[in-house]
Amino acid sequence: ENAAQGTRIETGGNPGCPKCDSTRPEDFPAAGMFSTPEGVRTLRIINRIPTSPACGNCHEASGTWRGLVSVDFDLTALERGEAEQRRSVLTIGLAASIVLTGLIWLLFRKLVMRSITSITRTARRLADGDLTARTEVHGRNELSLLARQFNRMAGRIGDQVNRIKAAQMESSLLYTLVVECAKSLETTDMATGVFRVILEKLRPEHVAFFLETADGRWICATAA
Repeated sequence: ENAAQGTRIETGGNPGCPKCDSTRPEDFPAAGMFSTPEGVRTLRIINRIPTSPACGNCHEASGTWRGLVSVDFDLTALERGEAEQRRSVLTIGLAASIVLTGLIWLLFRKLVMRSITSITRTARRLADGDLTARTEVHGRNELSLLARQFNRMAGRIGDQVNRIKAAQMESSLLYTLVVECAKSLETTDMATGVFRVILEKLRPEHVAFFLETADGRWICATAA
């Protein structure tokens, strides 16, 4: 610096003059950063200048001479560019995060919510009595496995309900037949007809009727 030319500086512990107190050649060039009184961040590079007797023409003859050359670089533009680059990276990262979040949501909605919505809709239809309702199966993941098991369960429920309805229908027909037979047949003929119907429709191992007589006795009639 021209302003410091020919002046004396502190060489020990001076952050503005890194390694200035060293006499070892391997310590140079040395570099350090500091702030000027105006607040400007500066990079300073210090290098040694070999001394010779001719240096006494400008400096005092007494004492030890140490020649140093200082080169300063203003870091303001560099730090400004770094700040702008950091903002750009943060902006790009934020935009990428938003896009990635949107893609994840769409993927979640397509792979997860669609299957859950389909299963829920099918369960509601089953609850309303539509035993033919089945959910759609998409993909080969845990939710698709759940959908397949749900359809299997719905099929079993439908089969059980159909069996129950068939059994109720047979019971209703049998009851109607017994009542009609009782109206038109004698006791022996009615018992024979009922036995025959029960054996044909229900195929039990044993069939028996218990009748109470007028004097309070019970008569047991079994199929031959």
